[in-house]
This record gives sequence, C-alpha cells and structure tokens, in this order.
Amino acid sequence: MPPAFSNDLGSGAHLAWSDTNTCGDEGNNNRFTICYSHVLTGQVDVDFDEGETFYHVIEPGQQTIYNMTMNNSTPGPKDLVADTYGLNISGVPMNWTANLYFASNHSSIFPDTPIFLEGGEDIRFYMRVQAPSIYQANGDELAEIRVTAQSYKDPAIQNDLITLTLMDVVHGINLDTSHSMADIEQGDTAIFSITITNTGNVHDAFVFWDPNSLEGQQEWLLPFGWQVNFPIRVELDPGQSVTKNLEVFVPTSEDPGAFVIYVKGWSEGEPIKSVEKGTYDILELGVFVSIRSTGNIVFAVDDRSSQVKPGECASYDVDVTKNFDSGELVFATPGAPDAKPDGVAMDAWRVENWVVLVDFANATGSADAGDGLGDPIAWTIPANAEKITKRVTVHVCAPQNATAGLGPAITLKGYLDGYPRISDSAILSTNVEHVFDLDAGPLTPPWARR
Repeated sequence: MPPAFSNDLGSGAHLAWSDTNTCGDEGNNNRFTICYSHVLTGQVDVDFDEGETFYHVIEPGQQTIYNMTMNNSTPGPKDLVADTYGLNISGVPMNWTANLYFASNHSSIFPDTPIFLEGGEDIRFYMRVQAPSIYQANGDELAEIRVTAQSYKDPAIQNDLITLTLMDVVHGINLDTSHSMADIEQGDTAIFSITITNTGNVHDAFVFWDPNSLEGQQEWLLPFGWQVNFPIRVELDPGQSVTKNLEVFVPTSEDPGAFVIYVKGWSEGEPIKSVEKGTYDILELGVFVSIRSTGNIVFAVDDRSSQVKPGECASYDVDVTKNFDSGELVFATPGAPDAKPDGVAMDAWRVENWVVLVDFANATGSADAGDGLGDPIAWTIPANAEKITKRVTVHVCAPQNATAGLGPAITLKGYLDGYPRISDSAILSTNVEHVFDLDAGPLTPPWARR
C-alpha cells in the first residue's frame, strides 16, 4: 500500500505506512507492521543546565530555582534554520507560583515573549518556583511543572521539560513547663506555666483533651472532683511559642497524697499522633496535696477578757469548729501557770497560785481516747454537713492573795492530731479587781493603855 500523508499544524507532515519489517531493516516474519513518523521542518531542545536536577525539595513559603537552556538544534545553515520561539509553563498547582527569567539580565519571560535563535544557538534561563505560604500549606504536595518551548512559525516544533518540586510539610509540637510539681492544700488551685511551641514549618493548630468530657478526664488522669482550666486549641506560626496557665483545682474532700496528671497536645494538621515524629507531646505534672490548714480549725470566743476578784474564777466558752473533714483534735495550754503538784491540797495551792482548768464535758464522747488536755478528741462531721462545732470551757481562777491588775494571759490551742501545723488558738485575759477591806474595832483611850 502507498504511504499516507497528513499535514500537521505547521509546515510539517505526518507519515504512516505498512511494512513487513519492523519499520526498519529488521524483518518481522512477513507480518505487517504499521509505521509512523512525524516529519518536521525544525527542532528545538529544552534541557537542564549543567549540574541541575529535575527534582527539588522545599518547605512551605520557600522558593527554588531550576537552571535551564533552550537550543535551536535544527541542522542546516544557521540563518536558514533560524526560528523564533516562545516559552510557556503549565501544570502549576493551586497556590503555587512559577515564573521564567532570562539568566543574562534576569528580566521576565512571558508566554508572548519572542525568543529568536539561529541554528545551533542557545540561551540560558531559569524558572523560579515558590511553594504555598505557611498559612496555605496543609500537607506534603508534589508540583509537576512543565516548561514548553514552541516555534512561532510551526507549532509542531516544540519540546517539553518536566520538573518535580516537593513541598515537605512538617507538623510538630513541643510542651514545656517552668515547674513540673506543685504543693497545695485541699481546696486550693495548683498553677503550672505551660509553654507550647510550634516545631513544624507551617501555621498549625494544636489540640488538647477537653477536661470536661469523660474521655478527656481519663486522658488527663484527673481524680474525681478535680477541675482543669486550660485552652483546648492554640494556633501558632512556625517556631512561635506561647505560654498558658494551667489551673488545677483540688476539692477539699480530696485525701492528702501525691498525684500525677498528664497534659497531652498534638498537631491538628497531622492525623497520626506520634511522640517519636514530634506531632504529639506529653507533659507529666505532679500535684502534692496536703491537709488544708487555713480555716480547718476555727476558735470563736464571745468575750476573751473578764474581771474577777481574788479567789474567784472566770469562765470562757470557746466554740471550736472543724471544717472540711472530720478529725481528732488535741488541746494544750502553752505557757499556762504551773499545775498543782501531787500531794498539795487544792485549797492551799489556790492561796498564792493561779489555776487553769479546761472542761471538755460538751466535746467528748464514748469513742474518745481521753477527755483532757493532750488527749485526741473526735470532731466528727455529720453526713451531708460541712462542719461541726463543739464547746470547750476554760476556767481561770485567781489566787486568794492576788494583787490587783492583769493576770497571766492563757492560751488555748487546738490542733489536728498528727498535724500540729493545722491549728487555731485563743488568748484569754483575766483582770483582778481592786478590793478595799476595812477592819473596824473599839478605840482604846491612852489612859487605858497604862
């Protein structure tokens, strides 16, 4: 069969024919092969400059340059095969930019910029590719950008060069704290300063477990009744850090002891949480809870001072309130006058000495180990109540031979058994009044004394 011809878009032609050879000198066992060839009136080559590669890796917001050459490789006399070409770019992904420039003067090359080349002549140019910004990039992306050189006189005379640019997106978070342990009392709030750093290369949002949800409480490892105040989402630019306060409220009903909670944060842009890859981070914080001292034991006395005559006693009613939790209280009178020695009668002792007696009749019960100073006495808070109040009465007796004026200040102190720091006290002042005595009797005249 005769060959078939067809014009291309320019001055070239498409040629097709059947052949018992494989379109060349090699036979094909008398089986026919359809052969094709495109006959052009010229050719152009686009290639990478010496030392350049087709594959570059950049980060979000960065740019890279591909150095290239374009050559009129049409054989023949250079003036006869001279041609004018245009350079164009295609395949640029959304939010990417790519532009061409002459290497000689760095001026821009647009799609309609004519480039005249004689036969065998070439030019050097470069393509600048910029990745999406840190706010536009979401994940790794490969840009396959094509540079096309095409003849003005014959569109069929063209050549393509493909570049591959990988935008490598890194998500990362780092959590740090100025102190990882806090000592607080029951009912107080522990405060930690947590620094959150974006260690990735894109603008990112970092998420934390919601402490108000059941799952979040489990992830925080919060004991029952504990509350946490901390943001559950923070946005940061690459390398940016922000410090947030973590407030941990401990209820008054919590038992004293050591507790551990966990702060867990991860990158919202990375679906896989990995501590090893840096997209997930965990902080371990220690909270040491001690018994609440402020307001745990409260003394209330209506009148802390009294007036007595020599030999009389003043009585002070002290209402002792135990708040928050039940406990055993121990009472003492530090600095009180010396107690009566054994073997000395009380009446004889009171002639010259002050006497202090503490009455626990309204405070002790059958379950108490004792009923006096130094003995633990139970202050048991009833169910559904927040406190219990019992009355202790202190009797301060002045000596029979007391002189007028202020007597010794008596301190009544009560503390939680085993925890002397958790206490309260009351100072009681007793003042001895002036007493004027007049002895009357018959007057003996002088003459009767003889």
